[in-house]
Order: sequence, then structure tokens, then C-alpha cells
Amino acid sequence: MIVAVMLGWLLQRTWECPLRQGNWTVRDALCHVAARATGVSLARTYADPQPESTAAPPVFEIDAINRRQIAERQGSSVPNLLEEIAEGHRTALAQLAQLDDAQLARPLQLPFLEPGATVADLILRAGPDHERAHLESIAEALDHSDRA
Repeated sequence: MIVAVMLGWLLQRTWECPLRQGNWTVRDALCHVAARATGVSLARTYADPQPESTAAPPVFEIDAINRRQIAERQGSSVPNLLEEIAEGHRTALAQLAQLDDAQLARPLQLPFLEPGATVADLILRAGPDHERAHLESIAEALDHSDRA
């Protein structure tokens, strides 16, 4: 808990620091990471074969989703966001344990994945890879703000 409080103090000092790319701040990126910390949830929806459908797929508006995730967490402190991330990781691990090898190896055809990608690939991309990219952006912004 002491580490979370110290990290919270450090991050809140640079809370509104802009990321080096895009329009987000450190706050926005951390809110987004907290919202997406359960990276297995999306993949679980694809783990079992889906019935054939002639209906159009739902519209996936990532910018609107991101804005909502950030807005929902604007009043959260850094320690609260870090706890939400930790809880999301615990949930993701529990969900991952419920998937068997056949489900993880199921091939997917999604517009944002390379051909031949599997449920396991989606879990990596939507979970740790996605989170790492945002945390690296936060670290880069904080490093740049120290030099300014």
C-alpha cells in the first residue's frame, strides 16, 4: 500500500502531463489501463464457436469506448486506479484458468487481428501487450516532463 501511495503522489504531480503522441494525458492513459485490466473478457466471447449469423456485426467505436472509460474514472485517485488494475489482473487470471487448450487455439477472423490469430493471440494483444504499450507511453511522458 505504501508503494501505491508513493506512486500515486508522484503520478498526481504529473497527472495532466500530455503523452508524447496523441491527445491523452497521463491521467487518461492510466484510466484506460484500469478499464482494460481484464484483458481476457473480450477473448472469452470468442473462445467458443459462434452460431452463424446474417446480422451485421455490432459497430465497434473504439474512440467512443475510450472516452467513456476515461470519463467514468476521472474522479479516481492513482491508488484507486492501481487497485482497479490489480483487481482486473486477478479477474483476468481467473477467467484464463477457465479456458482450455482447444478454446485458446481457436482461430479467429477479426479485422484488427492478423490472419491465423487465435483466442490466445487476442488475449495477449488485448491484455499484456496493450497494457504494456500504454504504460510505456506514460513512462515516456514522465521522463520527458522531468527533462523539461
